[in-house]
Amino acid sequence: EVFHLLAFRKVYEVPHVRYEKTFLVQGMHCDHCKARVERAINDIQGVAARANWKKGEVVVSYAEDVADEVIARQLQRDGYQVTGQK
Repeated sequence: EVFHLLAFRKVYEVPHVRYEKTFLVQGMHCDHCKARVERAINDIQGVAARANWKKGEVVVSYAEDVADEVIARQLQRDGYQVTGQK
């Protein structure tokens, strides 16, 4: 199974999704925020993200092991805060 994500006309693929995690993210208020969060996480090799700004959640699909801190730092650089996991 391949997970496809379309963001800014670029398709992100994560072959062989091994697991998913849902992060709670503070600071998303609109579709633009959603796109920024997804793009920030999708820049990390081995993962792909689907954000929901209304719920303040981001589902990250993993093909490779990536530390939670890497994702949190990437989002923090764009002004968003990971407040926990679901």
